[in-house]
Amino acid sequence: MKTAMGIGALALAGLFVMAGLRRSAPETPRPAKPGRPVAALSAPAAAAPVGEPFRRTAERLQIRSQEVDAFVAASRELVRELRRIQVQRQSEWSVELDQQARLEWEERYDADRRAAVARLDPFLDGGERHREFREQIDTWAATLWAREQGVYH
Repeated sequence: MKTAMGIGALALAGLFVMAGLRRSAPETPRPAKPGRPVAALSAPAAAAPVGEPFRRTAERLQIRSQEVDAFVAASRELVRELRRIQVQRQSEWSVELDQQARLEWEERYDADRRAAVARLDPFLDGGERHREFREQIDTWAATLWAREQGVYH
């Protein structure tokens, strides 16, 4: 189990490193070949406002327009809470404990995660799109947290 967790942590760290490298080394345009017209280069896209990814998610999930602001607020709380419990869980992995204590910590993590995800229950139904979103909610939350931290846009 420790090996799997270590591999997962390394994969996540690698993802952040790659995102940082991609961000710090912008792609340079290739020189034009002789005789071919040069396409106009577009200006780099400005960083999206912090709330925009949450609103795009609401739009993709077809959240009712009168509930979008509440969905965005609940989503921000969910992202912060999932990040907090993930960091706490990672710090606990480094502590040597007996099996019983480890199981208790895992149960607490699972309960905290379910409570955090339940923040979005009022906005989600059993439809296909919402079910798929629930299956990917951890990845979605990690991506939005990283985006808010400026890791990548």
